[in-house]
Amino acid sequence: MIMHLAVLFLAIIVSPLFVFSSQIEQIGSNQNDPDAAKLRISQLEEAVLEETTQKVKERERLIQDAESQILDFHSASSSFESGLPLVQERISELKEEIKLLWAALRTANFELHVLEDKARDAERQVKATAFEVKQMTEVVTEQWIQVQHLEQMKEFNNRRNRVPSRCTLLKLMSDIRWEVKNALSQLRSLWAAVTKYHHQLQGFIKHEMERNQITSALANSEVVFFMASALIAFRCLEHGSYSLPSFVPRIHDQRMRQPYSDWFCFCL
Repeated sequence: MIMHLAVLFLAIIVSPLFVFSSQIEQIGSNQNDPDAAKLRISQLEEAVLEETTQKVKERERLIQDAESQILDFHSASSSFESGLPLVQERISELKEEIKLLWAALRTANFELHVLEDKARDAERQVKATAFEVKQMTEVVTEQWIQVQHLEQMKEFNNRRNRVPSRCTLLKLMSDIRWEVKNALSQLRSLWAAVTKYHHQLQGFIKHEMERNQITSALANSEVVFFMASALIAFRCLEHGSYSLPSFVPRIHDQRMRQPYSDWFCFCL
């Protein structure tokens, strides 16, 4: 910056001298007219003075700008130097935090590895326990089947050796009466539901047939009634085919509980 100022001063001083020397050479060439030379010299002096003044002002403005820049540089340098310890301290803190994070990451990886080992061990133990439970379940199931057979044989022997009484017949008649009442009640409920569903189904079938141009001519009450009845009968037969296999063993079980030999002996 000092060298720059020295160059500026040198330019201010030297440039008017070059101009003045060139003008003097022109005056020397016109020595035959002294008045004109004096006038020319005075004009040159004024021009040089004015030019020098303008250049000095311009150089002063440049010097002021340079001084303001120097002050800005000094303030920035001082602020940077004052904030440098804080930056270094922050860098040290960040380094310590990074070290702590690396340590925590290594600890977490180690704990994760330990947990994975424990999970594999637990999975092996669960598989072994499940296999043992499966074997025990098979054994218990076989034993339970044997116990059921033994209980059935015991009950059959007890009933075979037991003398039938009239209370058994009365109990059977009461059970039959209750079953009949229950069946009639269920039949009434079923018939009411079937009737309601039959009417709804007739309306639905008639509506769907009327929507189609081909079947709209057949959408009379007889055809609609027949189709609704056929659908309900088909559903009843389908339900009966599914429920009949579960109903037959129940009848067989009741017959096993009350063998024909008991009633035959009672009649005798």
